Formats: sequence, C-alpha cells, structure tokens
Amino acid sequence: MVLVETQDTSPPVISSCPSDQTQLIQLGAASPVISWVEPTATDLSGNSTIMHQSHQIGTTFPKGTTNVTYVLSDPSGNIATCSFNVGVTIGKVSSCFKFQCTLFHKP
Repeated sequence: MVLVETQDTSPPVISSCPSDQTQLIQLGAASPVISWVEPTATDLSGNSTIMHQSHQIGTTFPKGTTNVTYVLSDPSGNIATCSFNVGVTIGKVSSCFKFQCTLFHKP
C-alpha cells in the first residue's frame, strides 16, 4: 500500500479586486463615507475567506490617498492580497444652478 499525501500550496486567485477610486469634496465638507464591493477569490479547495482588511466598507476617509488592503486565505493557509487606493480631494464649486453644482479639482 502506498500512501500519497497531497498538499495545497496554491494561493487563492482573486477575481475581483476593487479599482482605485477618488472622491471630490468641497472645502470644509465632512470626510466622505466610501463604499466598494469586497474582493472575491477562487481556490483549489473550493473556498477562500477574507482573513484581514485594513479598512471597513462604509467608513469615512481623510483627505489624501489611503491604501486599502485585503488578505484572503484558503483552508491550507495560503494567502493572496488585493490592494487599491481611495483618494479624497478637495475641489471648489465653480457654478451652481438649482442645486446642481459642479466641482473642479484644483491641483
């Protein structure tokens, strides 16, 4: 009798990592609440889970660029990471007409 032990050494494959996003806000406005769709992954074992995420969906983000990172793992402990940037930029209102305003980014 031969006993063969298999070992899963392949990390999960991330199939939907969110894209970078930028939120333009007016000077003096509150920090915006940012949302995205969480990444998903496939794995040889059939399932993977989010082991860690650096920021929660639906929380406020400060002015500037923030890197959001997810770490996904499979039952064998293999990991894959997904990162994207959330940018918050202050713009100025150039014109308003009946509650429709246009914001322009001022570098």
